[in-house]
Amino acid sequence: MSEMLHYEADGEGGGPTLLLIHAMGADLSFWRACRAIWAGRFRCIAVDLRGSGGSVSAARPVTVMDHVQDLTRLTETLAPGPHIPIGCAIGGTVAAAYGAHNAERCAGLVMSNPSIATGGSAREALAQRARAVRDGGMDACMPGAVDGAFKGDDDLARRAEYTSRFAAQDPVSYANVVEGILDLDIRALAQTIALPTLIVSGDNDILLPPGEHAAPLHAAIAGSELVMLPGAAHFIPYQRPAAFAGLVIDFIERRCAPRP
Repeated sequence: MSEMLHYEADGEGGGPTLLLIHAMGADLSFWRACRAIWAGRFRCIAVDLRGSGGSVSAARPVTVMDHVQDLTRLTETLAPGPHIPIGCAIGGTVAAAYGAHNAERCAGLVMSNPSIATGGSAREALAQRARAVRDGGMDACMPGAVDGAFKGDDDLARRAEYTSRFAAQDPVSYANVVEGILDLDIRALAQTIALPTLIVSGDNDILLPPGEHAAPLHAAIAGSELVMLPGAAHFIPYQRPAAFAGLVIDFIERRCAPRP
């Protein structure tokens, strides 16, 4: 599957490579602003997950572990040395699972706006969204699927850019990506993570409220750091790239020194 994943690699530096994992419904362009900041310090590999962007379509529901296996095959060639998975939202959950299953190759872990589990009303809402886009295309979930991610973000150009890319997706592939996370639950897995870990969230994230997701992950991962950005919404690396990129640089310099 690795040869079917579209990716971009750029940047240089003496530190660990950054493996950038976008949010569900996004693509690798999600990281453009952060990559520009990191370019002189780190090599970055930004990936389109299966079912997204330029990667192979999702022909069936794609689970978190499917994504982990895809990424593992890719990094065995592209990043055999120390690297740090960095993900946002469901991409953050994928990053956590990737780090847990590739701990010997990872120098750290960064999650923004992560999900710890899908359940209750959130699960039903996602299942309904998947059914809607199968029947009516991406327009069937608009604008609700995007608006909630931008609470308090008044950058209309940024929202328009994201909305345009989101709406252009193949609806069947997107539905399979959504259905693949309906039973997501990394509560037990999180307790096994021993990597230096940074978790970033914001009090305007109404889709994955930090008290229900970021905070429990912080409690489960020994030695992890939790940073709350006031007023930040669901896509912090995309909506607050300077702040997020700075937090990552500081974290890596403090916590992810090269192993002897």
